[in-house]
Amino acid sequence: MITQKELKEVLNYNPKNGLFTWKIKANKDRNIGSVAGSKNKKGYVIIGYDRKTYLGHRLAHLYMLGEFPKNQIDHKDHIKHNNKWKNLREVTNQENHKNMTIQKNNKSGHIGVSFNKEKNKFQSYITVNNKKINLGYYVELNSAIYARKQAETKYNFYKNHGI
Repeated sequence: MITQKELKEVLNYNPKNGLFTWKIKANKDRNIGSVAGSKNKKGYVIIGYDRKTYLGHRLAHLYMLGEFPKNQIDHKDHIKHNNKWKNLREVTNQENHKNMTIQKNNKSGHIGVSFNKEKNKFQSYITVNNKKINLGYYVELNSAIYARKQAETKYNFYKNHGI
């Protein structure tokens, strides 16, 4: 594992734009000053050094705080390659789930709201501490959405959750 000292010897990190640049010319493709890394299939920045691959957001944490994060790193704005320091926060898995984007297969357009065919109503629900909590059944979609938003506030979900 790379240390903060070694990281700072080979890379610069700009916390304002979130980019890493090379301080060394490690090979023909890595010029001094060139942007380090590329996006992986999931959209995260990955940076290879010394035959190891690192996630850019985890390197940002190491660069700024001197250690790798013990937990996960959340991209507050949901943009996986945006490694600006103000966009990153260390969170537990449970906290990270309180700032999720809406799933592509979501039919209602809102996290925690679905149409229940048996009751012919919209159902609102939220998952907290791995427990699904039913927030009720509603004739109007907006009422189900409102119930869900109230629960998100009550359970301290992040403001970008579901966007």
